Amino acid sequence: MESRPQLLFVDDESSIRALMPAVLTRHGFEVTVAASVSEALNLIATRSFDVLISDLNIGEAGDGFTVVSAMRRTHPDAATFILTGYPAFESALEAIRQQVDDYFVKPADVEALVSRILAKLSGPPSERHGIPARRLPKILQEHKLEIFSRWMDSAKADEKIKSPGLSNAQLSEHLTTLIDEIITASSDLTLSPGALTAARRHGLMRFQQGCSVVAMIREAHILHGVLCFIVQENLLSADISFLVTDIMRIGEAVQGFLEESLHTYFEAQRAAEYTKGS
Repeated sequence: MESRPQLLFVDDESSIRALMPAVLTRHGFEVTVAASVSEALNLIATRSFDVLISDLNIGEAGDGFTVVSAMRRTHPDAATFILTGYPAFESALEAIRQQVDDYFVKPADVEALVSRILAKLSGPPSERHGIPARRLPKILQEHKLEIFSRWMDSAKADEKIKSPGLSNAQLSEHLTTLIDEIITASSDLTLSPGALTAARRHGLMRFQQGCSVVAMIREAHILHGVLCFIVQENLLSADISFLVTDIMRIGEAVQGFLEESLHTYFEAQRAAEYTKGS
């Protein structure tokens, strides 16, 4: 007797967990159910599966990507599918369809869902490429130009940052260096001498340009947000074994840059006040 395809179904909604696995079982699948990311990751590590169907937002927004990433790395030949309850998110999912075999919008048409799963399973394994896992600093390195562009767009629209009337060149004078140094720093536990020098130079420059402390904090906040968006958009290719550590180091690197920049800013401010009072 031919064995039934092993399918892992992940969703945090109890009603869907009760309905969909029962329907899939009737269509010939051996279904295992998980209600959380941690439960799914444990099953992926200890069991073998042919198919994954995971909700996009299991506990937090987008954490279904973490489950998909683990499945693609542990069982690279498994067919992977995402479920989403938000049709408006289809455009964003379209951008990652090359990394997920397919996706379905809730409520999914069961016949279409089963048909597409079987089509994937019957296709040559070479058509379902695994995704190499990478550390976050490597991912950020590959998206430096995008980070630069997104930061510039946000900074130019921010009233606090643009108030001194800086030109685009002044606004971004050290941005490329800062991004490079933050990516490097996020790989290490401490800021490198080069990173410290870049941060101090940035703080002095912003003081000389007449920028406020609030503007500098906003700059760092925007940069951290852009980095987080890049991470979220590339979760499928991230090495989840180091995901939490790498995210923490990215935040610590941005914070370290800000603290060092502000320290130099205040030193320059005190020196100017002393000179003015002499």
